[in-house]
Amino acid sequence: MEQQTPSGDADAEFGWRLRHLREQAGLTQQQLAGVMRAAGSKMHRSTIGKIEAGERVVSVGEAAQFADVLGIGLTQLITMRDSRPLPTQETRIQQIQRLLRIQDGINRLARETSQLVEEIVRDLPLPEGVSYITTDSVVLKEGEAGQ
Repeated sequence: MEQQTPSGDADAEFGWRLRHLREQAGLTQQQLAGVMRAAGSKMHRSTIGKIEAGERVVSVGEAAQFADVLGIGLTQLITMRDSRPLPTQETRIQQIQRLLRIQDGINRLARETSQLVEEIVRDLPLPEGVSYITTDSVVLKEGEAGQ
């Protein structure tokens, strides 16, 4: 089977621009992938490498997220004609810290939700033949058959 190549020069150009802007921001491929994951994208270091090599195309949503995490406009990422200056290392650190705070908040909400569900389940009356209920299972009394 033939190896699939990018659909045109635009993909290779995008990859070159991404690498250039990533390096200007002082980020490694691993760091950029981590920031992308923190922002909600399923992105790995190897994926960044393939994009930069022009071997993988990106969706419009991914391109917008790259621009967002790099602190630039999508136009700059696509055309390199945006006149806004690139963010400083300090700005990038502040943006990463903001994303990490958001991620911590999401994790806190997940824990609180789990605790609330456990409280609700704990207060439920047990059906006949059930020993106890957890958030992910029902334990039958010994000798009772489950259906």
